Amino acid sequence: MEENIKIEVTDKDVYRHYLSSILIYGIVLFCLAVCPALNEQIEYDFCNYIVVLGVYYLAYVALALPIFLYFRPKSILQSRSVAILDYVKRQFKFGLSVDERIKNIEPLENEKQALVILFVKAFFGYTCVNLLCNKYILSMGYNIDFLKEFFSQAVQYGTANGSSFGIAQYIDDTFDMWRQLIVMVITFILGFSYLTELDLFKNKIKTVDTTPLGIISCIMCYYPFLILTDKLIPGFQEQLFR
Repeated sequence: MEENIKIEVTDKDVYRHYLSSILIYGIVLFCLAVCPALNEQIEYDFCNYIVVLGVYYLAYVALALPIFLYFRPKSILQSRSVAILDYVKRQFKFGLSVDERIKNIEPLENEKQALVILFVKAFFGYTCVNLLCNKYILSMGYNIDFLKEFFSQAVQYGTANGSSFGIAQYIDDTFDMWRQLIVMVITFILGFSYLTELDLFKNKIKTVDTTPLGIISCIMCYYPFLILTDKLIPGFQEQLFR
């Protein structure tokens, strides 16, 4: 009987999830914006990760609430944003003994998952957006024009020497450009997946490794943590290629 009971998502659940989310995402965006190590990666004032993520955040603030109120997704009932705020509020609860306060420092399993998932989404979401801004988006127009120009040359070459020679010449001349465009599309999809979780795209993160070793293994090869990795194991690459 209890399994057939449907739990409805109320307006209170929606507002609690929405307000918790905009607060947490706002804090994360602020931390990303003021982090000196990440700011060193900005190459263009008009196209950088702060601008893109800021626009993305404002769009979430404006659109998320009416979408949640209309569709009322069941995931709101297990809101990770609410879980994170519950953990933070528990640290400032009055009237606890020393033992109780020490016990509260360790998050519950759902809170661990929520905290690590937030970190993974923010870290790799930033990485993808920063890569798109600094490397791919600004050169996309040039790459497309390059491909068009070489296509016309390949057509002329193929007309004179045969279509198979024209195709082979076109692939040889434009391989690097196609590779860049493919990597750009993949990076965009990854960035969108990290920054957005929708049932429509089936890209929800179900669980993550919350152990220190799992987290360190996940981030040690990415900037800015790569700087520390190089310091700790400076001779690895040299010995590997000797």
